[in-house]
Amino acid sequence: MTEERTQKQDAAETETILGIRTVTLAGQARNFDIKSIKDTRKFRQRVGELMGSLVEPLYNAYMKAEGDTDKIDTQNLFALLIPLVLGDGVDALLDMLWLYAPELKEFEEGATEDEILDAALEVLEIAFPLVLKIGKRTVGLLSRAGISLT
Repeated sequence: MTEERTQKQDAAETETILGIRTVTLAGQARNFDIKSIKDTRKFRQRVGELMGSLVEPLYNAYMKAEGDTDKIDTQNLFALLIPLVLGDGVDALLDMLWLYAPELKEFEEGATEDEILDAALEVLEIAFPLVLKIGKRTVGLLSRAGISLT
């Protein structure tokens, strides 16, 4: 498994050097260009807006409970999460993917949900490497401290 992971990392590094990334959509490998930080300014702003709109209901429920997660009305929170998970969140993910890599949109009709999720995560990894590195290091620190997120 470690060998497979290393091969994937090597492939991603090679693609980064070439300025492309490959994802699978509609059952086939599709390439898209890796953009410079300058070229992704509007993309990053739009993703911030999208994520903010998705997080707002959760934040409001947390604040209504005065920051005490035990006081959160779970039925109300569940009612807020369902539209996010099944509708708005999926649409935001699609919007984000097509905004970064519009050349991939033509394959939307034949793509599966798993393919779209994998492609969107690939774009997020490219566009927000700092967030990814901080997340990985945080998980590593928590793991060493004996705290599991699973």
